[in-house]
Amino acid sequence: QEEDRGGSFSFQSIARWPLSYKLIGLYVLLFFVDHLIPFGGNSNVGIGPLSYWGIHETPLTFGQWQLWRLFTQVLIDPSPRTMLCSMVGLFFFGPSIEAKMGRTKFLLYYLLSGILSAPLASIVTPALLGVPGVTWGAFGPLMALVIAAGLLMPTQAVMFMFVIPMTMRNLMFLSILVDAAFAVSGALIAVNALCAAVVAFLLLRTNLLSTMTDRVERWNAPSIPSSIRLPNVAAVFTPKPVSEDELDRLLEKVHQHGIGSLTNSEKAALKRASKQRRQQ
Repeated sequence: QEEDRGGSFSFQSIARWPLSYKLIGLYVLLFFVDHLIPFGGNSNVGIGPLSYWGIHETPLTFGQWQLWRLFTQVLIDPSPRTMLCSMVGLFFFGPSIEAKMGRTKFLLYYLLSGILSAPLASIVTPALLGVPGVTWGAFGPLMALVIAAGLLMPTQAVMFMFVIPMTMRNLMFLSILVDAAFAVSGALIAVNALCAAVVAFLLLRTNLLSTMTDRVERWNAPSIPSSIRLPNVAAVFTPKPVSEDELDRLLEKVHQHGIGSLTNSEKAALKRASKQRRQQ
């Protein structure tokens, strides 16, 4: 037992890692698989089998109905340069935004920002650059994380390029301006980043993300076996009392990240706890 408290490496310790670190591990694994497996295909971005079958190219995704590419393109990055930049950004931005949103909401936000930006890029890229839309990797979702940091933690300080201090809000505006300049000059990846920024803003400023988070959390909640006969049907619809530990966790989350960091289910739990206190 003493050895376990020493913090030895184990699968249990990995399970406690932020989801951002696990995503980094998945990206690195898929990157090496894509480059180590011999493959004779060809692609606009990479020549590995995963990038060949996984990146989003408008003529393939929509022209040939290979719609799985909308999802797989988020996790496959055949370019070492964009891969490195994206992983560094995910390492620094991911954990704080995950803590503010919650794991389920963070994962949905990350994936949806990449998935939904691909159709938008399929429209914007031909109009702006005159070439078909192509999206891949974490660069788009990384831009979504920058937007989330600027909107959810606007006054938090950050060191731009590790030397220039600025707030998250200013970093967000600077990132948009830089990508806009590169997009005008013909950089495809900058166009993709701007499309992801638009999707991220809409996700954060509408109820879509919170609604999907609540549905996923309810779907993952343990169900009552049909073999169990409940003597009191009304008890099924009676909310479970909020424990002191759960209340402390919710209050600490509000203190650290604000009331906006709570999901709808967490807000309901906090409201029930307040009602419990008044009834005592």
